[in-house]
Amino acid sequence: MKKRIIPIFVPHRGCPHDCIFCNQKKITGVSTDITSEDVKNIVDEYLTTIDKDANVEIAFFGGSFTAIDVDIQKSLLSVAKEYVDKGLVDDIRMSTRPDCIDEDILKMLKEYKVSIIELGVQSLDEDVLRDSIRGHHAEEVFKSAKLIKDYGIQLGLQMMVGLPSDAERKCIETARKFIEMKPDCVRIYPTLVVKETGLENLLNERKYSPFTLEESVQIVKKLLALFYVNNINVIRVGLQATDDIQLGKAILDGPYHPAFRELVEGHLICETLDKRSPKEKDIIVERINKIGINDFLISTFSSPEQLLVDIHSFDLLIIDVEINQYNGISICNQIRNSNVDILIMFISSYTTYVFNSFTVSPFSYILKKDLKYKGISEIDRCLQFYMNKNKILKISSFGIEYSLVQRDITVISKMRDKCIFYYNDKQFESRMNLKDILMDLSPFFVQINKSDIINLNFVSYIYKDEVTLNSEEKYYISRRKIKDVHEKWMQFLREGG
Repeated sequence: MKKRIIPIFVPHRGCPHDCIFCNQKKITGVSTDITSEDVKNIVDEYLTTIDKDANVEIAFFGGSFTAIDVDIQKSLLSVAKEYVDKGLVDDIRMSTRPDCIDEDILKMLKEYKVSIIELGVQSLDEDVLRDSIRGHHAEEVFKSAKLIKDYGIQLGLQMMVGLPSDAERKCIETARKFIEMKPDCVRIYPTLVVKETGLENLLNERKYSPFTLEESVQIVKKLLALFYVNNINVIRVGLQATDDIQLGKAILDGPYHPAFRELVEGHLICETLDKRSPKEKDIIVERINKIGINDFLISTFSSPEQLLVDIHSFDLLIIDVEINQYNGISICNQIRNSNVDILIMFISSYTTYVFNSFTVSPFSYILKKDLKYKGISEIDRCLQFYMNKNKILKISSFGIEYSLVQRDITVISKMRDKCIFYYNDKQFESRMNLKDILMDLSPFFVQINKSDIINLNFVSYIYKDEVTLNSEEKYYISRRKIKDVHEKWMQFLREGG
């Protein structure tokens, strides 16, 4: 079932402290107070674009919701609760501070059917909390997190990387303590210097230097691996790009990237367990440079244990089938269980393992003797597939610019004078033309009728004039498009889709 979020921004309402990094008006793009009437209008507008079988969530973001005047809290929540009572909305989510949670508050939130609370923790290091002017200690976090779980409410935790006094070891320790609290979800934000904040003053006084983009990527990659290994859902990495959230606008300095998560996960990491293959490595580096991939890292490992620890960070694995006493296919079976999207290329001196390799759905199987010739074209094909997977589509929705990773767009549908982009668990509206959109899309998209473009990565099967997605949603194929759609589907499957 698709999850759809209806965001309600309550900028800086309720916050008892001005944390050194915070300017919610710039971050949310909202500068006015929200009313119950605004909530109703926003929800009604979103519901007109959301499928009836979707899982719908109203989310109050921006300020510390539970520090708002209690009458205002009840006024806003009462509207959201009406939609839950009517069966139109499934969940109510909010974000708040750890020191703004107690039993009385939680009793009231349960009464209004709040099901998810995210705590803006940022760090669990006392020096970082003090120098960031958070106004609370780590102990408040542990207490409020336990209370939330005791009341049967889902727990979300948010952390920041690169605050004053921060360091890699402190970030990792915060992540480990997060894991001990067993949250249902986590968000990770690299610290950016936003205009009109205390960090801007420290930056100007040369008392603060943000982490570089490369430092942040390397640290967050380790955090993601920790959370993934412990089955904790990381629902966001990096701030959502908007008109204001751009370098040179609201962002003055710091590790900003419009698709930070994709940068972290998308550093092309070509891994091989055999360190004794410089020839293969040189060929791979040459093809990466020739095809135009700029951000990549090639690592080598001497044992499967080392490889399996960091496997969530990899996009491409190039591995020999026979490595000393190790079996490459057996190793890849373990890898597939935890990273279903990784591209696997086998390199071997033997053809006898080809059939067995099918169990892990490799992108390709290359014989070492063919590496300089046929192997090069296979590597190029794999790298081009990788680039298409990580291609960005820029759209404007309600005056805000978004950078969408194309592989995460499920369907693009034309509805009257606008297009709806179904992206992860969200929907974006934009006044664009389907024909123009199609020109900028990767080859794994196909237009199936005059109103719908689908991402073949999300297709379960295609039969006659009907497309069935993995979610079991069905879309019809127009008569004029049937031949083209079937041909593209078969090509997609042949090329390892």
